[in-house]
Amino acid sequence: MAVRRSQAPAIETGADATRQALPLHPGAQPCIRSGYCCRVAPCPFGTWDDKAHQCTELIDLEGRPACRRYDEIIALPRDRWAVVPAFGAGCSSSLNATRRELLKEKP
Repeated sequence: MAVRRSQAPAIETGADATRQALPLHPGAQPCIRSGYCCRVAPCPFGTWDDKAHQCTELIDLEGRPACRRYDEIIALPRDRWAVVPAFGAGCSSSLNATRRELLKEKP
């Protein structure tokens, strides 16, 4: 299995370490955890699994895709992750067919 690795920053701790997800970006739709982003490309914290065609950090959490390293990543100072992965900033990809399908399934 071919795996491409990204450079992940070192983990920092201390008073500045605890962070929350980003506010919703203007024009973006709220994230519904479709896993789309992690199936397109890995962020700097992940690795790509060519066979599974997704980031190796993408896991199933209570029936929905989730990042295995979410807590670790948002514990970093925001300037270390505020662009990628933009947790909480929402989905602005018009190419996310998975999102459209999941929204159709909601009652």
